[in-house]
Amino acid sequence: MDFKKLLSGLNLNNITTNSNTATLSNKDNNDQTKLLQQQLQSQQKISELLEKSMQTLSCGPTCQKAKVSEQLKQKYLDAETNIQTAPSQLATAKRNYYTYTQGSASYNKIQETELQTKAEDIANTLKTIFDDEVNDALTLNKYYDSMLVNSKGNDELLNHYISENEKLKKKLGKKYTDVFTNDRKTYYEQNATDELKKWYSLWWYVYYILIFALSVVIFVASYTMSKIKLFVIFVLLFFYPYYINYILDYFYSFYKKVVSLLPKNVYNNL
Repeated sequence: MDFKKLLSGLNLNNITTNSNTATLSNKDNNDQTKLLQQQLQSQQKISELLEKSMQTLSCGPTCQKAKVSEQLKQKYLDAETNIQTAPSQLATAKRNYYTYTQGSASYNKIQETELQTKAEDIANTLKTIFDDEVNDALTLNKYYDSMLVNSKGNDELLNHYISENEKLKKKLGKKYTDVFTNDRKTYYEQNATDELKKWYSLWWYVYYILIFALSVVIFVASYTMSKIKLFVIFVLLFFYPYYINYILDYFYSFYKKVVSLLPKNVYNNL
């Protein structure tokens, strides 16, 4: 701090000396006055540099950083305030300018024109939004109509399937009844077949009992017929149940063939 006072005292003494010299020289020569002024300006710049140097020496890096931070913060706050107050300041400056240069009527007319322009812009924006909404509504309406047509088609298809299902149920019920009836028929036919088999077995045994009795009579009793003939008759009678079916099938087939060769009335077959 003493060094700072010393430099300040030297600066003041130099400035005083230069001022006295300039006053004397001003009386003598104007060129010397200009030179003195330049010297004064140079001396002032040197003083400012010395002042800044003293401030730097007296304030360390931490202090300098704090000062710069504070300055930047203040600039930031000022800029933020300007942004917030700029619209109102602009409106006020504009009103003052047009009112002063062209009068209040002209300013009011400008305001009216601007408001009308803004109103038209807002109206156009609203109209565009409204048109978009109308188009969206029309599109949705088309989709709804399409879905309604599809829904009617689905209802018709559903009714068709319901009707077909009812028919199928009736057919299935009829088939079930037929199956049940056929089962009953099969049951009765099976019973009848079993009865026929029983009767067949009974008559088979009766037949072979009779054949056995006949064979005893043939071989025991005396006949004028030779033994070979009697043996052949016995064999034919013994195997009769096994070959008679083939003989009957042959004659039946022969009968059908003969009937098919006879003349027919073709109108009966139309």
